[in-house]
Amino acid sequence: MDKAIITVHDVMEAEETAVIIFARGKHIKIEDDSGQGHTGYWRIDKTRQFKRIVLYWRDGNKNSVYVTDFEDMFEEGVNGRLKLSFTNAQFCGTTTSNWWQFTNSRTNNPVRYVGE
Repeated sequence: MDKAIITVHDVMEAEETAVIIFARGKHIKIEDDSGQGHTGYWRIDKTRQFKRIVLYWRDGNKNSVYVTDFEDMFEEGVNGRLKLSFTNAQFCGTTTSNWWQFTNSRTNNPVRYVGE
């Protein structure tokens, strides 16, 4: 049996840095064969350093978790929101945790950071 995913720390190494994004899938693209892709548009703090992107992807009643390698960010001009590109997307499994439980926070902000 696979290990249950309760929090973001269940899919990351202790010293890793990441941005965690609560996505609903409208603008996310993951290429099945290469694992490359991009997110939608997010308010990202450009001063934050992170090597990974963790996607908490809600589709109906299912919360899928992907871990990717951060590649680049692109200015989109819509209220300063950025699109993130990534490589090596790995499906880790699903979680029954809500966003607050998954990120160990009490905020509805769809962007969180871990590590640093």
